[in-house]
Amino acid sequence: MAGWVDVVIYLSDMKYYDLNKARRLNKTMGTVTIAANTGRPESLDSGIQWVKYEETQTRSEIWNRLLSAGHNKWVLYLVDDEKVHLSDLNEEIAKDPYSWPAAIIEHSEEVRHYINYQMRLVYAFDEYIFSGKDLPDCTRFMIKRGVMVGNSVIEIDANRNPFDHVDIHEEMTLTNYAPQLFLVHGMRLFKEGKHIVAAAQYRKVLKTEQVLSFDKLAAMNGLASCYAEQFKWDQALSWANKSMEEERFQNLPYLIKFKIGQLNKNYEAAYDALKTYYENQYYESIKLHSKASFDAKITIEAALTELIDLAFKAGMIQEACDHLEDLFNQKEGNLDDIFLKKLLVLSIDLSDFEKSEFFFKKLYANKFPKNLSESDIVELNDYMNMFMKNQWFETSFQIYNELYFYYPHNDEFRRRLIVSMVKTQRLEEARQLAAKVA
Repeated sequence: MAGWVDVVIYLSDMKYYDLNKARRLNKTMGTVTIAANTGRPESLDSGIQWVKYEETQTRSEIWNRLLSAGHNKWVLYLVDDEKVHLSDLNEEIAKDPYSWPAAIIEHSEEVRHYINYQMRLVYAFDEYIFSGKDLPDCTRFMIKRGVMVGNSVIEIDANRNPFDHVDIHEEMTLTNYAPQLFLVHGMRLFKEGKHIVAAAQYRKVLKTEQVLSFDKLAAMNGLASCYAEQFKWDQALSWANKSMEEERFQNLPYLIKFKIGQLNKNYEAAYDALKTYYENQYYESIKLHSKASFDAKITIEAALTELIDLAFKAGMIQEACDHLEDLFNQKEGNLDDIFLKKLLVLSIDLSDFEKSEFFFKKLYANKFPKNLSESDIVELNDYMNMFMKNQWFETSFQIYNELYFYYPHNDEFRRRLIVSMVKTQRLEEARQLAAKVA
């Protein structure tokens, strides 16, 4: 329960109206207020407040107006279909009105997962908090009143970028627009391939004194990304390193260093950067989140695939095998054959019999012995040659003994079975089979 928090659900469109969501929050929170540009639905429970706003009103105006709509001093703002992790609303937060937890808003686009920060849980002092138009921002208020960004975060899941609605030119008609506006503008320019003008936006943030820590990191990372896209490796690495010195727990600086190393065929440097990124994902899983806004993550599977490739290119056989096993476990054993074959060969090269036998059986689980194609048989014979070189004769014997049973007229299987019999001291059986062949 989080009865110490009032919730404001801001609807930009009635298509996001969710009665069940409002009811769930009403059972958990102090009060629930829904702001929309239309009248109150008849289905809405009487205990939930409804405020109609005019189309001409900005989001900041509405949010400031609703600071005192509920019964509590702490107010949480949600937009459209966003979902808050209620477990993050620890009552300890309520003890300090001068320490506000930032909201980490996460959404996915194609293969990347994006992290953005905003101040969504605020303490309603007796004055307006939000500046800007449709990009409500607390930065100036927080710095003026000595409010700090707390150590805890509030996680909010979103289905799209929380800044997509922002009109850059409209916001800039004000003198008190948010420092985040430069970041939004920079990101849009970056995606359009306008890296030089995007870099100028990020520099503006870094020159601004009144900026929150997660926005400063975003600007540093944005600048590093712009330099990387312009092939200015030294400047890109310099800004990535500065960002990492400020804060270890983030993602983009490591991904930038990985990409630069990869493009320059410095595979060890690329591997080291990506491995650090990959290890940091463990801390993400225990809620030590990235501290940078406008941060990005790639999937664990994508990271492991790249690590495997880099380890191979750098000649790091043990590391390649370890990451292949991580990928195998990540996908609960449902690896494509191409990865299983790599795992098998690496395990043989490392003389690890148990893993070699395990991955061999996994690779041929649905084929052996009856459904082998000609190419399967060629590869199987190659693997058994490797087993024999490692003196794993018993497994080779078991494989060819079963193959010979199903394919008694295959001379190749007979010959290989005889060799494995000799190697496993089954000499009399080998003589009998050799005589039968003769």
